[in-house]
Amino acid sequence: MKKKYYLVALLFTAVSFVSSAQNDDTKKADKHFDRLEFIEAVDDYKDIVEDGDATPYVYHRLADSYYNLYNTKEAEMYYALYIDMAEEVEGEAYYRYAQMLKANKKYDKSNEAMQNFVQVSPQDQRAKAFKRNKNYMNDLLNSKERFAVEALEINSSMIDFGGYEKDNKLYFVSARNKSRRNYGWNGQPTLDVYVSEINGEEYGDPELIKGEVNTKFNEGTVCISPDGQTMYFSRNDYLDGDYEKASNGVNQLKIYRASLVEDKWDDLQSVSFNDSEYSTAHPALSKDGKTLYF
Repeated sequence: MKKKYYLVALLFTAVSFVSSAQNDDTKKADKHFDRLEFIEAVDDYKDIVEDGDATPYVYHRLADSYYNLYNTKEAEMYYALYIDMAEEVEGEAYYRYAQMLKANKKYDKSNEAMQNFVQVSPQDQRAKAFKRNKNYMNDLLNSKERFAVEALEINSSMIDFGGYEKDNKLYFVSARNKSRRNYGWNGQPTLDVYVSEINGEEYGDPELIKGEVNTKFNEGTVCISPDGQTMYFSRNDYLDGDYEKASNGVNQLKIYRASLVEDKWDDLQSVSFNDSEYSTAHPALSKDGKTLYF
C-alpha cells in the first residue's frame, strides 16, 4: 500500500507542476513560442498578464521572448518578475538576466545575478569563467580603446549582418527585401544574401546576388573559396523545391555549396554532413580553403 500511495503522490506532484506551467491559458502563446515566433508569443503572453493571470511561467516565457528579440529593457523587467515570483529559479534565467542587466549598463546588479547563477549552476563553464575573473567588466571598461567602429551607409532599417569581403566585393545578409514573407522570430522579412562593390572607402548600392542562392526562406551567412569559384552558405532545409523537417517538426538549417557559373551562383548542392535532424550553419573557410568551420 505504501508503494502505491507513494506513486500516486509523485503523479499528483508532477501534474501539479505541469498545471503551474503550461495550461489552457498559455496554449496559444506556447505554440508561437515553440515555433520561435517571438513577436506573436509576446502579444499572447502579455494578454495573459493584462487579464491578471500571470504566473512565474508566463513571466519567464515573456522574458525569454524579449531576450531572443534583444529587447533588453523588457527582458530585464520580466526576468526580475519571474525571479521574484518563482519558488525555484532556473539557472539559465539568472544567466540571461545578468546579460540583460549588463547590456543595460547595470553592472553591479549583473554581477549579483551572475553570483546567483554560480550558486544554481556551479558546474556550468560560464559560471566557472565568471568565478575566475569576477571583475572582467571593470577591466574592459577601463581598458584603452584599440579601434573605432562606424556604421556603413549601406545599412538598412532592417537586420544587416555577416559582412564578408572578397575580391573588392562585400557580401552580407539582410532582411531588407520586403517582397519576402515576414519571419515569425522578429517580424522582419526572411534573410537574403546581398553584394556591394567596394571602391576605396565607398560602397556601391547593395544588390541581391545573382543565381539560385536566395529563396523565400532564410539564407546566410556566406564564405567563398580562395579561387572565388565556390560559395558556402547557410539556408533553411530547402533544396530543389523540397522543404524538409526533422522528426520533431522543426525545419533545421543546412550548409550548401554553390558554384560561380557565368557570374551567377548556381549548381547548388548540400554538403555531405548535413542532416534534417539537426542544424549545421554559418560556414567559414581557412585561408587555404582546405578546412571548413561551421
